[in-house]
Amino acid sequence: MGLANLVADAISMGLGDALSEKAEYDYVKREYDREAWELENHPEGEKTEMVELYEENGVPKEDAEIIINTMAKYPELFLKHMMNLELEMMAPDPDDNPWKKGAVTFGAFVAFGSVPLLSFIAFSSVEDLGPNGLFGICCLFTAIAIFALGAVKGKFAQANMFTSGAYMLLNGSLAAASSYVIGWGLETLVPE
Repeated sequence: MGLANLVADAISMGLGDALSEKAEYDYVKREYDREAWELENHPEGEKTEMVELYEENGVPKEDAEIIINTMAKYPELFLKHMMNLELEMMAPDPDDNPWKKGAVTFGAFVAFGSVPLLSFIAFSSVEDLGPNGLFGICCLFTAIAIFALGAVKGKFAQANMFTSGAYMLLNGSLAAASSYVIGWGLETLVPE
């Protein structure tokens, strides 16, 4: 049951991440294509919009026109800048692969999600532990795995690894405690 749940959850998380990334990429790409069409078919209108945005940000009109007219000589740069300033979006990266991101999410979920299951299997034959001791050991190994996941995330995000690990542990602890309390509450409400 635990293995089936782990795989099902990993598929759900990985597929959900991939589909979410793909939807976001598709949306940004549509906006990029629309802005590219507008720039090609109505360049003066796009330049006027950009000058107005510069003015809204405190740049005098004369300076804004010089900047925009110079930048407009380089359509790809101008288009990326328009995306950023006008739509507050980064231009789409053609190398982005939502399925790769989903596969990474799936793999991370399997790797870190297997810790409670593996610790249960490894220590379930130790008779002196009893159910509460086994539960405690599984919680300890799970907490270590959650903290490690947060620390790894912090390293990739160039954030403080300890702080990132602590936040991830807090998040995981709150989720686990909520699940435990709900399960305990349902068990007391519904007699066997």
